Amino acid sequence: LKIIDDILDSEAVGFTDIHLGLEKGLGELNKTREARKSRFGILISDGIFNRGKNPIEVAKLFPKLHVIGMPAENDATQGIRTCREIAEAGRGKFYAVTDYKEIPRALIELLTHD
Repeated sequence: LKIIDDILDSEAVGFTDIHLGLEKGLGELNKTREARKSRFGILISDGIFNRGKNPIEVAKLFPKLHVIGMPAENDATQGIRTCREIAEAGRGKFYAVTDYKEIPRALIELLTHD
């Protein structure tokens, strides 16, 4: 799938404003013509937001928001907890992966079972 290749080719660096990213994603999602209940978002994150607001509130605005969480080297416990909370707030599923190689499996699982 092209979307999976695009995601895996992106570089994760630096400061993270998960709230802003989710706001932009929600804006794009709301542009689609799909029925609201069939629309969903997928967040791939370590759950560490060191910029912007807490992402939980914007997660609640998604029809459904799934989260693929990968532990951060410096704060795995809190980051994964945040990922779970975001998925719960977005009424979605949470998938934990331990490295980038597991992301395609989690994405395919989400895209084929949602």
